[in-house]
Amino acid sequence: MEQKQFEDFYDALAEQAKEQGKQEVNQLLADAKADSLEFVQQQGELMSKYLIQLALGQITREEFKSYITDMKTLSMMEMQRQGVAGQASIQRFIGGLTQAVMVGLFRFL
Repeated sequence: MEQKQFEDFYDALAEQAKEQGKQEVNQLLADAKADSLEFVQQQGELMSKYLIQLALGQITREEFKSYITDMKTLSMMEMQRQGVAGQASIQRFIGGLTQAVMVGLFRFL
């Protein structure tokens, strides 16, 4: 009986983590699309596109991971070109990308 209780607890914990990950990704996409910086808006649209392609099986998990890593690298490069306001906006996007996708979602891929 203890094993069953542990499995139920573990399953509930995993489901909660998945739900939290989905919420973080949805919030990141919403924030990116509403951002005043066009670059961040475009990155949000790209990320949405990659998520849809992954869900439809049009790209592999490895391709998705590679695309997201490339987005982070490109965002870091763009941040160097921007002024202070642009840097802050891109930094928020990178932070969200890292937390919501690279850390959270990659656990489930």
